[in-house]
Amino acid sequence: MKRRTVLRAGLGAAAVASYPAWRYYRGSKSRLASINAVTSLGTEVTVDASVLSELATSIRGTLLFRDIDGYDLARRIRNRTIDKYPALIAQCTSAADVIEVVSFGNHFQLLTAIKCGGHNIAGNGTCEGGLLIDLSPMRGATVNPELRVASVLGGSLLAELDEKSQAHGLVTTAGTVSHTGVGGLTLGGGLGRLARRYGLTIDNLLAVDIVTPDGELRRASAEEHQDLYWAVRGGGGNFGVVTAFEFQLHALDRQVVGGEIRYPFEKAREVMSFYAEFCQDMPDDLYVDLTIFAPPFGLDSAFYLDVCYSGLISDADRVLEPLRRVAKPIKDEIKAIDYAVLQKDSDDSDPRGRGQHLKSGFVRTIEPA
Repeated sequence: MKRRTVLRAGLGAAAVASYPAWRYYRGSKSRLASINAVTSLGTEVTVDASVLSELATSIRGTLLFRDIDGYDLARRIRNRTIDKYPALIAQCTSAADVIEVVSFGNHFQLLTAIKCGGHNIAGNGTCEGGLLIDLSPMRGATVNPELRVASVLGGSLLAELDEKSQAHGLVTTAGTVSHTGVGGLTLGGGLGRLARRYGLTIDNLLAVDIVTPDGELRRASAEEHQDLYWAVRGGGGNFGVVTAFEFQLHALDRQVVGGEIRYPFEKAREVMSFYAEFCQDMPDDLYVDLTIFAPPFGLDSAFYLDVCYSGLISDADRVLEPLRRVAKPIKDEIKAIDYAVLQKDSDDSDPRGRGQHLKSGFVRTIEPA
């Protein structure tokens, strides 16, 4: 598969005529009603009830439509500002289910979205009037401690990866909120508390099982389908539906030193200037993330550093002493802590109950004020 071809082979290209047609079966009829759905071209198409019935009987998972129990919960994503209603939600339980659903969607050229954890702020894990492929039933992780490899199903959350790996004294770079989906984090690159030590999540990605837009299940790695392997390591989710991941793991003691250290808001300029210089030379086993947060409704503003030191515990006080010296903290919660517990420290109490609007950008350097 040529790299240029891979770049054109997004799910949005469902109109390509070479895709295999959806297979129609002569099975028992269902009470399902026909639905109107939106295509990837923005037009509307009617999907007959008999076709939906055949799809329902060909997968082990569940099809959900509006006004059916479970639909409203399944359509929700973390950012409640994004309030979309797919015409059809297919909750897949296996790669075989995904193959059937992708082939069905391609035949009707349906606008398609894929949801793992539903964590994407921009709402890429849903769509209006199209087909939502929900991988949340496909969860689970296994670890081979001898090879230091974790195998993770496509709908898994980061907590499963962290907990199964840490049970063997192993880790890989994962995000900082445990209910994030492994799929979305990985396909977007994957930052985390261990990134400076072990690289991004994609730097530790060994292989994927992926259903490509032609409805075929492929394994992509450094040995096979190398261009597809190149594409999914940070290229986003438009190359297919990943049903399984394999990650390289690394040895790490269960205990690290981490937590938040908060400063008076009026010290923000002083601490940020320090942060800009400190980051230039801090060790690779130290993660420090600066947050300035001004919440609504008159709540106190927050200014803090999120810290994880994964080096020798005996060196922690020396390494972290500059953070405590730059300004007198109003709260210092940095302590020895189980890494898997620290990974849940930033979790929301209600991950499906917030509306969010974010803007982002990049800077090459942080200059001292």
